[in-house]
Amino acid sequence: MVATEIPHHERRRVRRKVPRRGTVVCCRKGTLGLGRDLAMRTRDLCEEGISLLVKEWITPPTDVEISLTAVGTSKPIVVIGQVVWCNPMETGFLIGVRFQERIGYVQFTSLT
Repeated sequence: MVATEIPHHERRRVRRKVPRRGTVVCCRKGTLGLGRDLAMRTRDLCEEGISLLVKEWITPPTDVEISLTAVGTSKPIVVIGQVVWCNPMETGFLIGVRFQERIGYVQFTSLT
């Protein structure tokens, strides 16, 4: 591999981080905050998106509402995103969601 080549899985504009222990995530289909919570756990998070394990298959490009509540806060950070991929796992489905708008720096650091 040439020194300037970057592996495909590392071609990201922002670094992914694991959310702090105790961060609560909810994922609902649609943009109205209605329906049941499909989230099981978060794999990683960045300012532009999230990867999480969900209870059922979500066909891309479905819109979803993601709610993230940091430890020690009562007001969740709510973002709208679009599922860009969905892969079956042993205990659910792993999805990648791209947010419509980036999470702010202060909000992101409170979650990670």
